[in-house]
Order: sequence, then C-alpha cells, then structure tokens
Amino acid sequence: VPVIQSTSLLQLADYEAFNGQQTRRVISIYKAAAEADTLSPEPYFRMTQYYLHQWKQTREPDLFERSIESAKQALIRSPHSPHAAHELGRAWLVRAIEAAPKEEAAALAAVEELQIAVNRYPSHPTWNAEVAQALALAGKEDEASDFAERALKLDDLNRAAGHVDRYLPDDLLALLKTLTNIEQQLDNDRD
Repeated sequence: VPVIQSTSLLQLADYEAFNGQQTRRVISIYKAAAEADTLSPEPYFRMTQYYLHQWKQTREPDLFERSIESAKQALIRSPHSPHAAHELGRAWLVRAIEAAPKEEAAALAAVEELQIAVNRYPSHPTWNAEVAQALALAGKEDEASDFAERALKLDDLNRAAGHVDRYLPDDLLALLKTLTNIEQQLDNDRD
C-alpha cells in the first residue's frame, strides 16, 4: 500500500509540475509521496530535480540548497545506490556549469559525488562523461581527459552493441572529444 500511494502521488506531482503549478503545491505532493513510503528515495530524487530546475529558472539560492538537501535525503534512504550519489553529484555539476562566475568548490563537490556513482556503476557512459566535465571545470585536465576517454570507449561499445538508449548525445560527445584533444595537445607541448 505505501508503494502504491507514493507512486500515485509522484505521478500527480509530476503532472502538476509539467503543467506549471505553483512550486509550493508540487513540493507538498512530493513530500506527501515521501511520507507515504518513508523508505523510498524516489520522492527525494524528484524533489532534487524539481528544486534544481526551479533554481536554474530563478537563481534563488534557497532552491539550490533544497535540491542538495533532497539529494542527501535520498542518499540516507539508499546509501549504497549509485543513483543516489549521482543525483547529488549531478546537482553540484549543474551548479558548477550554470554559476557565474564559475565555482570551483561546486565542481569539486560534483567530482567527489560523481566519482562515487561511477565507482558503483563504472560502465555508465553518461556518468563517466559527467565526471570528465566536472574535472575539467575544476581545472584537472589530465584526469578529465582520462574520464573522457573512458566515456567515449563506453559509447563506442554501446553503439557497436546497438544499445540506442545508452548513446551519448552529440553535444556531450563533442565536449568529450575536446577534453581528450586537450590532453593530446599537452603531451605534444611536453615533447
């Protein structure tokens, strides 16, 4: 019963969010879903993503902090989940990308959490690409290049196997190729 109640509430909250309902209403439904199934991290994943989306629209610092807190709540409910670590790392990565001026601390936090997710699920190409991106934002080009190469190899494997759902998007592929070229350029300069 708790799972069914929570799932129904999550669907309602998603519907309300999609239709542009007020933040207060959407969050109250997500919170009701969390109360219905206190063991599930899913309502907190959704709140993390929703708050982060709202922060991107408004740049209200409180919304970003709520996104991080929601991700931490998901991690409490599922401490060994690669997805929970990824949600927290992804929030920090979005902050590092979107912040002006750039925030090295956000990039480093993204690296830390995303590497935990990748250590738990090393064959996820998007997550490897996100680690590469976070490392590049943190100014760690050598390590970024290594993760970029891993992500590109995983993408090649998925394409060869026909796993269409696992292909990296074109813009991310272009970024990864840029990151690997930076490493090659540095090697050439050293020679």
